[in-house]
Amino acid sequence: MKRKIERKGKQRLPVIDNRIYSNLIFQIASGNNYAQKIFEATKKPTSIIVRQLDILRKEEFVTSEYKEDKSVFPMQRLTLYSVNWKKIIEEFIKYIRENIDYVCSENDRLGMNLDKVIRGFKERVEQARDNKFENSLKDNKLLYVFFETYYSTIGKLKENWTISSTFDFLSFFGDLNFLYSWGASHDFYNIEKLFYFLNNKETISFPDWLLKEKKPETEAEQFERFKKVHQHTTKEFQELEKKNKEQMNEVLHKHKEVVDLFILSRILEVIKIKPSLQLGLNNAVRETGKKVFLQVLSKEQVKKYFDLRSQYNTFNSIQDKEILEKDLKEIIGENGFKVTKTTENKHKKSGNTNQNKALSSESKQGESSK
Repeated sequence: MKRKIERKGKQRLPVIDNRIYSNLIFQIASGNNYAQKIFEATKKPTSIIVRQLDILRKEEFVTSEYKEDKSVFPMQRLTLYSVNWKKIIEEFIKYIRENIDYVCSENDRLGMNLDKVIRGFKERVEQARDNKFENSLKDNKLLYVFFETYYSTIGKLKENWTISSTFDFLSFFGDLNFLYSWGASHDFYNIEKLFYFLNNKETISFPDWLLKEKKPETEAEQFERFKKVHQHTTKEFQELEKKNKEQMNEVLHKHKEVVDLFILSRILEVIKIKPSLQLGLNNAVRETGKKVFLQVLSKEQVKKYFDLRSQYNTFNSIQDKEILEKDLKEIIGENGFKVTKTTENKHKKSGNTNQNKALSSESKQGESSK
């Protein structure tokens, strides 16, 4: 969602939408925490830097303290600045709330039925609007570490972004799920995998009685041996799964900050949905595809292609088939279009609409492990 920014005359942009002020915050996060150091990194006049830092301090994005610099003679009094991470997280929470409200308003206006497409949609919306959850995020030290490292890296790279841009990128590409996301980009630090590997090293073994057993000679003996092995390994897998679950539940019970990050990662899955943009994109792709077919294929080829898809029922839904039928009548012409009777597929496809299917595929990333 694009932030709605109102400006009157020469009124400056809000800090989080302002590249100049955002980059000052990134510089402080990277360790350039006083005016002279920021000057050396950015080559901006010190007088301007001091004025901008004062504005950041007044708006509570940074705090300041005085320190004597003993490395120079005579000693100078330096003003050192620190990022107020609680303020950054408060702005992030506002961003979450605005985007959740946007997705819900689009869902209602367009009739997308996201609660039927995305598992846990209503629960995530409620969590995002929960004041207790918001307050827990403001005090979450793990989230402090996350943003401090995030902004420190941007500052060191001297990239020219806004804080709003960092929120957008986080909501689309960030992965804060340290629990269940096996396919995460940083899956080395995954609690469930850790327990799996630690517990697994002592399991899936063959007992002595099985190793010392006489090699089976007949099919009946081979089958009996297979049953013994299967029974043994199945029991071990069940015990391993039980142990993993108990350890995970213990983590969830004892470490609320980790649970908050897990909930936040699920909320971000909702935020990245843009219903109206998705509908517009789907229709644009469809119309462009229609033009491509008109340019590169003959009417006979198009009709044969549709007949084959109908014959083998390769449509994702009835709605998909109806949309394509309508398009092909335009391409081929009403008179030349004849529907081939669809062969029943034993495995019926989902009834989601084209638009819902596209939204669902995005939202289901990582869902299978929930």
